[in-house]
Amino acid sequence: MIKKGLSVLFLLITVLGLYNVYAEDGDTLALAEGMACGPTKCVRLLQRQRTPFGQSFVFQTRLDPPRTSQLSCQRAYLLAGAMSCEATKAP
Repeated sequence: MIKKGLSVLFLLITVLGLYNVYAEDGDTLALAEGMACGPTKCVRLLQRQRTPFGQSFVFQTRLDPPRTSQLSCQRAYLLAGAMSCEATKAP
C-alpha cells in the first residue's frame, strides 16, 4: 500500500513539473511584462527560462539608453498555486 501511494505521489509531482515547464504561460508572461514596463509595452523579451519550480524573464525596457529588467516568477506552493513575480537584479 505504501509503495502504491509513493508511486502516485511521484507521478503527481512529475505531472505538475511537466505542466509548469510545457503548459501555456501567457498569463505569467503578461504579469511579468506588466511589472517590468508598467502600462507601456516593453521593447522586447530578451530571455525566458522555465523550470518546474519557476520562470525568469529579462525584458529590454528602453532603447536609448538601453535598460533591462529581470524578473523571477514562482508558484505559491512550489509546484502548484498562483504565479507571482518579483524583480531581481538586472544582468
